[in-house]
Amino acid sequence: MRISSFQVFFCACCLYPLFVDSIDSRQQRQHYLFKHVWGKNYNVPLESPTLIIHWCCGSGLWGYEMAKEFPDAIVVGIDHKAAAIDAITKSRHNLIFQDVLISEGNNGFEGYADNVADYILMREVWIVNSPYHKWHTILEQVFRVLKPGGWVEIVEQDMSPEIKHTSDNKFGECIDVFTDMFQIDFKFNHTLGFILKEIGYIAIYVNMVDVPIGEWPPTPALRQTGYLFKELTLKRMKVMEHWVSQSNKISEEAFSDIATNKMNQMETSRMCIPWYSFKAQKPL
Repeated sequence: MRISSFQVFFCACCLYPLFVDSIDSRQQRQHYLFKHVWGKNYNVPLESPTLIIHWCCGSGLWGYEMAKEFPDAIVVGIDHKAAAIDAITKSRHNLIFQDVLISEGNNGFEGYADNVADYILMREVWIVNSPYHKWHTILEQVFRVLKPGGWVEIVEQDMSPEIKHTSDNKFGECIDVFTDMFQIDFKFNHTLGFILKEIGYIAIYVNMVDVPIGEWPPTPALRQTGYLFKELTLKRMKVMEHWVSQSNKISEEAFSDIATNKMNQMETSRMCIPWYSFKAQKPL
């Protein structure tokens, strides 16, 4: 079954989006939207790094730009081979793509020695880290692989306001059934800091940016941001469409209509969605 630019793989309680198009426009737009919102590709101090890893790297655009900015560093993208844009992964001598179908017990870090990476990025990986306990597992592996003084950055949007805010609660009801079935906790942003501290990270910082959804903001730059964010959110719904509709015993078309109505309501209400950037350091 073809779902826009993605298919969704399910195995052993693991949801995993697989790319089916050679070039994925959603990932490209998402990358540049992230860069516009945060101002640059990373929010941690980097000085002469030797190894940078992007876990669940998608199309590879972020890795390409980081490999260009840090030509003396090895930049590794970890994801399934169908995800990356082939031309990107072959265009930089210091950019490596690691083919891993991330699932329970296989996250791509197993072959790395301890204390080797300067910086590891995890961006929009909530669906891969479901059920919720997998956050702890992957962040423990990241801690092991990071050098003393190395940084992890996690960028995620707050999903919970999308569920609660609506005059027609059909969307929220559908998502509730879906999250219960796959043990997804959309409040993970509120507990990631505690997990990082429990594992042993220090210098834990959280930055938050409110991103408009839709073209209601007064300035052209924010209108463009809102337009892109709404489009990306609708495409995210397409990623989830099969499993949400199946878990709710409704058609995919019915859920698509519900999701579109939801996005329109949010735009009419002039709503913003918080995006969070967590960064944490491994002690020296």
